[in-house]
Amino acid sequence: MTLHIHKTLVVLIISLLASTHALARTMIYVSNADDGEIVVYELNLKNGGLSAQQTVAAGESVMPLTVSPNKQKLYASIRSKPYSAVTFSINQNNGKLTRLSQATIQNDICFISTDKSGNYLLSSSYGGSKITVNNINSAGEALTDNAKIYATGLNAHAVLMDSSNRFLFVTNLGSDQILQMKFNAETGEVTPNQPAAVKTQAGAGPRHLRFSPDNKFVYVLNEYDATVNVYAFDQNTGTLQEKQSILMAANDYYEKPSAAEIQITPNGEHLYTSERRTNTLNLFKRDIKTGKLTFIKSFPTETKPRSFAISPDGRYLLSAGQHSSHLSVYEIEKKTGHLQFVKRYAVGNNPSWVEIVEL
Repeated sequence: MTLHIHKTLVVLIISLLASTHALARTMIYVSNADDGEIVVYELNLKNGGLSAQQTVAAGESVMPLTVSPNKQKLYASIRSKPYSAVTFSINQNNGKLTRLSQATIQNDICFISTDKSGNYLLSSSYGGSKITVNNINSAGEALTDNAKIYATGLNAHAVLMDSSNRFLFVTNLGSDQILQMKFNAETGEVTPNQPAAVKTQAGAGPRHLRFSPDNKFVYVLNEYDATVNVYAFDQNTGTLQEKQSILMAANDYYEKPSAAEIQITPNGEHLYTSERRTNTLNLFKRDIKTGKLTFIKSFPTETKPRSFAISPDGRYLLSAGQHSSHLSVYEIEKKTGHLQFVKRYAVGNNPSWVEIVEL
């Protein structure tokens, strides 16, 4: 009798979990800079199709986006004066956005993220060569008051926190370095680590970076020489040690590279980059233990692919073309990482950022 009850409970729990997963929704947010709008889609996980849900006004030259750790807020950078970050609430039932507030930021912002607690909005200014830390209140809104501003090397680009919420990294495209910084989650203060920076090759132009899913490696995309640098990440000291630098193609055919984005699949097995001169997505196989990369293949994609994103289940990659005004959906072959084209969608003028969240 007891065994029968236990089996019944197990079946019930599995059924409830399956039902909850079936109700989950995968939402796509695309910022269209020239339209000043964010377009909201839902991704069909069965066939990779997109269904338009909403278009909301954000502000002229809306570009970088980021989602809060609890998935309840979306933050958008407005790269026209007055420079600012707009806070939107995300409806947890349908993924639609509601505009809440707008916080002034001192400079033109090219990248935004949050700390892991969701208490601080982190932003980097390419033209201002600095990063800013804005407080986020209990309602999830980014605030103008008491922002902390830190000078960096030339042309700060990406600003990203490690999973422990203790260490912060900033790429300096113009100074060919990655700043290594410590983060105080209680105060939002940032201080230099020791050493304070890691240099790349001269003229490489470090642009974006990503952590491996296990937080053991950091991958830095270099815009000007189309390479990816692989670093071992010491989780105790918060410092990087270079292990590899690899070209984003089978041959050195890049004349004037313009590498843009870098993403890793959730299982950590594959890494992708985008290159805007050749309009390609580039696939690498990733060694989970050593972190090192092997170039596999390049795939044609939308014109000037500034941004792309991978769905949380690792099945789809969505690539936006700034000059094509379209978004292409690809299915990721699980074993090889190869991209199989599914469909393309007209999204708006100058799509500059793609953000994906599973609700």
